[in-house]
Amino acid sequence: MRIRLEPAQPDDISYFWWLYQASYRNVIVEQFGAWDEGEQQLAFVRKWKAGGYQRIVVDDRIGGALWTRDLDEYHEVVEIQLAPALRKRGLGTALLRREITRAHAQRKPLRLSVLLKNPALHLYLRLGFEVIGRGPYQYHLALAPESVAAAPTLPAAMQDVKPDTGWNLV
Repeated sequence: MRIRLEPAQPDDISYFWWLYQASYRNVIVEQFGAWDEGEQQLAFVRKWKAGGYQRIVVDDRIGGALWTRDLDEYHEVVEIQLAPALRKRGLGTALLRREITRAHAQRKPLRLSVLLKNPALHLYLRLGFEVIGRGPYQYHLALAPESVAAAPTLPAAMQDVKPDTGWNLV
């Protein structure tokens, strides 16, 4: 499978709203007890208007969303969402390794936050992230530059991001 990242387009909003729901509904219900449609739409629209989303295109079809930020002190993965059919297949790991490589190249820590009940926490910990804080709803994690340097590196062109899964990020 070939993977590429493209800037999200205004016409993508319906797909990204569907993806937001598919990614967060279960964890929101588990963590907070209910899904408030209006509240979640407001949260999504706030994020959408902030900009920065990229399409994760898998074999010429949108299969997810990635939103990263390069700040002076660190690189951040703000959002990573995959369509349900693409989960548990190594794509999230491949994309995170791509961001680890970017942080390594910048000599910056890589940070992200995750809802307390989000099962993705286990993936982040497996990749070497450490919990650096906890808010009322989220863990805040970081992969320090020293850890980034020790993490498996990828070719500069990002080819064969995770060869054992067949993901080829171009």
